[in-house]
Amino acid sequence: MDFASRVETLCNADLAPAVRKVLMEETHRLLNGQSINEFVSNAASQVAVNPSSSLPTRVAVAKALVTTKTASIADACGVILDGGLNVPAASVETCNAAFETLVAFGNEAKSAQEKFEQLLREKFPIIKSLVQEEDGGL
Repeated sequence: MDFASRVETLCNADLAPAVRKVLMEETHRLLNGQSINEFVSNAASQVAVNPSSSLPTRVAVAKALVTTKTASIADACGVILDGGLNVPAASVETCNAAFETLVAFGNEAKSAQEKFEQLLREKFPIIKSLVQEEDGGL
């Protein structure tokens, strides 16, 4: 997604026509012929209907939604929070990455951060004190 969002800028640079053509064709293929916003929106739809979508996938899609301005921060937070932490690959490390993403979303994600902290306490009761003592981090 990051690369695809920069292709237009790259293609406007002083590139040989053959390089420009390859960049455009391969990006089109990479995105399955869709715009970046369509691609990200479809990824979000797939995550929403697939309860077995992993936490890292949910985080990546949420970041992409915000980066591309395809959805609101509230909607992006929902992608992370839907299904709780009973999803594949919800380890301490990936939960920390998810929480950091919610924090990066700013004040608009404050209620999502609080909800996520609650889910963390339920899933990892042994680290409960860490969540409280380190301003919400793991």
